[in-house]
Amino acid sequence: MKIISSLSDDVWHKLSNSSYEWWYFDAISEDGNSLVITFFYGLPFSPYYNKKITKDKTQDTQLADPKEHVAIYFCLYGAGKANMPLAYVLNEYSSNYNFSKTEPLVNIGKTSLSYDANRGFLIKLDALALWGRRVSGELVFKPDFFPSINWPDSNSEHLWNCVAPRCKVNGELTITGLIKTRKILFRGLGYHDHNYGSHPMHYDMKRWHWGRLHTKELTAIYYIIENNIVNNIENKNDLKSFLAVLDSKGKMLYLGPAKFDYQEKKDLMGVKYFSEINLTSENNRVCNLKVIKTRTVDQGPFYLRFLAKQQLTIDLKDIENIDANNQEIGFAEAFEPAKLFIKAFWPFIKMPIRKFY
Repeated sequence: MKIISSLSDDVWHKLSNSSYEWWYFDAISEDGNSLVITFFYGLPFSPYYNKKITKDKTQDTQLADPKEHVAIYFCLYGAGKANMPLAYVLNEYSSNYNFSKTEPLVNIGKTSLSYDANRGFLIKLDALALWGRRVSGELVFKPDFFPSINWPDSNSEHLWNCVAPRCKVNGELTITGLIKTRKILFRGLGYHDHNYGSHPMHYDMKRWHWGRLHTKELTAIYYIIENNIVNNIENKNDLKSFLAVLDSKGKMLYLGPAKFDYQEKKDLMGVKYFSEINLTSENNRVCNLKVIKTRTVDQGPFYLRFLAKQQLTIDLKDIENIDANNQEIGFAEAFEPAKLFIKAFWPFIKMPIRKFY
């Protein structure tokens, strides 16, 4: 995985068949609500797309065109402990969309993403949701800073652009149901990244673990990737890990690989995940991040998204005016991409997808 941070690269790359690209945003509000919204060019979670990818690989055809599987995903999670989201959107399109190769600009159906240097990332949402609902509204992700990250793995076919890891988020959402309408004011902290790759993830990755944390003064992001060659998870030398810790102005306090210990569990859908992780900077001195799963918010046969209690401890010898211990709730995720190509799972994965073909 090649890891960068670049606003200029936060554009459409128009990759060829069997590729994927997405613009990801998440946020946690001051009142405990949280949300995720993602714009896809080549929806990697679509059985309709993956069926074509499988056929292309086995029959040397050219069917798996990402432009026929564009999608918008949105999920709004309530502050309570219930796993049922307040609103869920996964709409897949073969037309009625537009992407820009020169600026962060995406239009899918009636939902759009744009960037303004003064306001930040502007998301205008208007989409049909599950259970007869419609979600509309506007969210603004204003970056606190744009970091400088260029982490080597130059031969990788997969790129993670950590564009704006800390954003102030403001907006208002309206959920229109069959019986009542609900308005939600959203104010909190958010995150934005951008992923793309020239071929399916499972060709190279067995599983990944990702998470991010915002405290009052710090931002932490971690990534742990298990390659397909890994046969024994206890051999940590075969796992690629990355940890970044930044202060409120974007200064990099630590950037590099991390040593880690974990407790592994399996959720009800069969996805293996780290229920608890301790990540330590390579030099054992700068920082330690502890992640403990607290609440599942979204799950399927191939992934698990959860809220986690995360505690970041840093060495203050070279850092002034920052609390030594910071604990907050953040997002975390486990993903097993090969399960997207298990045909027995396809009927279940198709269930929430609304097709606009």
